[in-house]
Amino acid sequence: MEKRQAVDVLDRAALYQQALKEDNVSPWSKGMLIMYLMLFVAMMNDTAEGFDSSLMSSINAMTPYHTFFHVGRQTGSTGIVFAIYSLGIALGAPSSGAIIDRWGRRIGMFIGAIIIIIGTILESAGPDIGSFMVGRFVIGWGLSISNISAITYLVEIIYPPWRGIFGGLYNVLGYYIGSIIASWVVYGTAYIDNNWSWRLPTVLQLVPSLFVLAGALFIPESPRWLMERDRTEEGIQILINHHGGGNPNSAVVRLEVDEIQQSIISEASLKDSRWWDLRPLFSTRGGRFRVWIIFVFGFFNQFTGGGVISYYQTTIYYDVGITSTHTELLISAISGPLTMCAGFVGSMLMEKMGRRKIMLWAVFFQMFWYLPTNVMAYYAAGDHLHKPWMGYLFVVFVQLYSWASSFGWTTLQQVYPAEILGNDMRAKGMSLHMFLNYAGSFVATYTTPIALENLGWKAYTVYLCIMFVEFWLLYFCMVETKGKTLEEIEEIFNDPNPVKKSLETRPVITEDEVVGV
Repeated sequence: MEKRQAVDVLDRAALYQQALKEDNVSPWSKGMLIMYLMLFVAMMNDTAEGFDSSLMSSINAMTPYHTFFHVGRQTGSTGIVFAIYSLGIALGAPSSGAIIDRWGRRIGMFIGAIIIIIGTILESAGPDIGSFMVGRFVIGWGLSISNISAITYLVEIIYPPWRGIFGGLYNVLGYYIGSIIASWVVYGTAYIDNNWSWRLPTVLQLVPSLFVLAGALFIPESPRWLMERDRTEEGIQILINHHGGGNPNSAVVRLEVDEIQQSIISEASLKDSRWWDLRPLFSTRGGRFRVWIIFVFGFFNQFTGGGVISYYQTTIYYDVGITSTHTELLISAISGPLTMCAGFVGSMLMEKMGRRKIMLWAVFFQMFWYLPTNVMAYYAAGDHLHKPWMGYLFVVFVQLYSWASSFGWTTLQQVYPAEILGNDMRAKGMSLHMFLNYAGSFVATYTTPIALENLGWKAYTVYLCIMFVEFWLLYFCMVETKGKTLEEIEEIFNDPNPVKKSLETRPVITEDEVVGV
């Protein structure tokens, strides 16, 4: 009995490795190919968000946009136009968990996509800045529901050994595909000398949501959600089809079903709480530790300079002497694919390096490259960047910073919080994560143009100091989840020292011992 418990608690991954070898499911089987389509539908939810970030940064460099709405490049009015989108996401987050817990992850994506389409129509057809802002708020609200639904769905439906890689690629590919498309679309429409230069890209913002509408109702539901709703046979059949290669005796499926059922029993108390009641997240020491990590990951990271880069990229280039609209947009468009490559590398290395190492190295290099960026911003403020090559050198440092950010934050920002949350608390926890993330984004996005206008180069110094603090916060609180099942992660948070527990070296258990358990 003691031997059985040791294997269950300390090396359940060994059981999975044995089960994976026993099943030997081909990645090109029918069930796996269908699962790739399921992941594509989920990814399209994040593509909509990536589209918006590059869209607003790019049209902020367009003269017709500023002429029509009478807003400046870096003023309080520009800040609120950008930030109202984040406010919509933040306010939509609390109810998102209730929607996907009650009606399922697929319906959550479907509802979110409909709301995004409505917001896009309001934004693109609006006759004034007020209607444009209402549209952006509605888009944010819809994105909150669709993204929480999608990342929860992905974590719960993905084949166990692929969770880290595909979880990272969700945000990397999804976000940057939208961002890259938006950047190049706006670069092309910038040659239109009327309001269609910015209206046409805003219309195209609804395209990713159309893919979600077309696919969300035809993909299988999350098996974990089905089993929580006493639809166990349906959930098991989905696991058999997509994780077991159609084999009803799949060893991997048996392990997954056992773990899901155990976690449902252990977390049954959360079922009785209201959607707005977050007290179950704080009821245990492990729960409170999770919330603290989510706060650091969500709210705190918005103040490390990433908002300056993503939404005000073209404005920053203008400040350092690159004043041609087409040049600004071209640099922004080229930056997207390069930055996506860094995120792709981070996703591929996630299961080798681990989440903790990737994030700590990413924040370290963010600070490393932000320092010369800060120095060059200082010289730009003194009008010392009178030579064009110095302005382009600034662009290089900004790109290096973006690579570091993408390597860590873009890779982990969505999947890591979803990993550390227990099954029944995942929807509420991700709602809290989304709220904190975009509440921070609202504050940072609104204050950034004001800071750039009033503090100038000192704004970069503030972000640099915050990055230094965040590095140490992550060092002392970030739990390693590499190679662990979702249920094993739950056990880590039950330990008095979760970080230390997560970094422990597993005892080596031979194949014979695993088979004999």
